[in-house]
Amino acid sequence: IMRRALLTAVLISVVPPVYSAEMKPNLSKQEVLNLIASFRGDPLSERGRLAGAFILAYVKTNPAVIVQYTPRVLPISDDNGLADEDRGTLMAAYAAGNVQSQLSRRKAGDDPYTGDLQLIETYRKLQRRNSKLKLPPVEKLDELE
Repeated sequence: IMRRALLTAVLISVVPPVYSAEMKPNLSKQEVLNLIASFRGDPLSERGRLAGAFILAYVKTNPAVIVQYTPRVLPISDDNGLADEDRGTLMAAYAAGNVQSQLSRRKAGDDPYTGDLQLIETYRKLQRRNSKLKLPPVEKLDELE
């Protein structure tokens, strides 16, 4: 329940209302991979954030992929001063890395390692935009890589 509430809140904050009704849960594997490529290319652009929102919707509605959000693998809590839009972008990054791995392997199964790799890459892009951004738990993940 907590995961769904958080996911819903992020989707509402990331996706403009006009796009919400257009989200379709039955995206093909290739469509999802294209969305992931678009997101990875520029996750901070409007197009990248929209792709991220579709990726999150796909994770939420498609049993063919399994993504588990826990504080250990997705250390972005509500109390760290992170803007909602950036929190949504980092959640989408984690989901994108995780889902890409599963679709490439053709096997459903949570892959937090690849999710964290994409989370770290996207976090670094956020930091280039805002040099004051510091999330110690993500910094620690980066050091472990």
